[in-house]
Amino acid sequence: MNLLRVLSVYILGVQTAFLPCFFPILPVFLAYVAKGNRRKAILVSTLFSIGLVSSFIVYGVTAIYAAWLISPLLNISLEELTVTLGIVFIALGFSMFTPLKEIMTRLTLPLPRLRGMSLLNSVILGFFFSLIAAPCASVYLFAIISSAIIVTYISVAEAIVQLIIFGIGISTPFLILGVLTQKTSLHIHRKISKSFIVRRSGELAGILMVALGVVTMLSIGDFYNYLHLAGRDIDFLANILFAILMLYLSMSTLIVAKVLSKGRLLLLTLGALLWGIATLLVLLSSFPQDILSDLLVISKFLFLLGTLAIFWDKITSTTPISRVIVLIPIAYGESILLITNLVLAVAWIFLSLRTKRREMMWASYTISLFILLEILPADILRVVNYAGIVIPVLKLTSVFGLYPLARRNIDGALGIKFLLTK
Repeated sequence: MNLLRVLSVYILGVQTAFLPCFFPILPVFLAYVAKGNRRKAILVSTLFSIGLVSSFIVYGVTAIYAAWLISPLLNISLEELTVTLGIVFIALGFSMFTPLKEIMTRLTLPLPRLRGMSLLNSVILGFFFSLIAAPCASVYLFAIISSAIIVTYISVAEAIVQLIIFGIGISTPFLILGVLTQKTSLHIHRKISKSFIVRRSGELAGILMVALGVVTMLSIGDFYNYLHLAGRDIDFLANILFAILMLYLSMSTLIVAKVLSKGRLLLLTLGALLWGIATLLVLLSSFPQDILSDLLVISKFLFLLGTLAIFWDKITSTTPISRVIVLIPIAYGESILLITNLVLAVAWIFLSLRTKRREMMWASYTISLFILLEILPADILRVVNYAGIVIPVLKLTSVFGLYPLARRNIDGALGIKFLLTK
């Protein structure tokens, strides 16, 4: 394992500890440690770190074993897998600059309640503390464990060392604050909690994710030769995620429609549902193309009707001329699907320019991008898609923009329902 990878993994671990979902839990840990004398506090902090590191080893080894069971079913070389995952890490890093970061960094699980400060309880607390990181740091944990799986093809020992380094990185702030006096530790915690490193922890971790992706790709000497294959794999993954998230968006709009009694939302719900199903069926080459083509037309037409029914005022509020611009594509095109795609693209582009909600803006970018990639001429796509990788990375980075919108819709609808039933 080269020094650059070691530093990337360790720094990513340290930065993960500053995520806003569980950095505020540090005072609870400090209060737990402060119940004993200074010597015991140091021992408790050390055992806590050991429990934390052990948990990552257990999770990593479990994932590695599962990967070994699945690997015979995958027709992919180690080099192709490494380059593909490296680019996935880069795309996930970029996604931390989108509303996805705001959602992920607020997912938490409760800590187990332990009575007393026994040495065994310290190890247990450290081991289960990693579960708090699991929801909000899932992107980073996926990167580390996936990277470890790749390393196992070279050396299992190196993979375990990488997991240990990541665990040490997360436990470093806890270990440092734990060995200091409680007053000093709480003072440092208050200072750090207002600092740039905590306020922008998601973006900083995203930059480290990009760095880890670059390092992963560079571990293959002739990685450039595998970019085209990696691009194909990422395009397949992006389409699957798009289909799943469209289904999730359909569920969220259905919940909103039921809570707010908005029948117009049902058009968007049904359109998103059928579009997600059609996208999955596109990946099945054996599915009848004529039926698939009809399903795509119906799904996008319903999605278009739902979009215009809900967002017409917002889409056309810039200028009266825009009402004409939105409808211009109806006069052109060689097929109903092309016409629908054109109108949808124009409508969601206008929506992205008019909305003030970041979740809606990113969802607009995602939908517009996927539509434009279907209708742009192949010659233009070949120029833009350098080395066969640019467009798949754009799709994979943008597709995560659908999740925050769907999640906000569900949270908002359930909040309104709670207020109405009080």
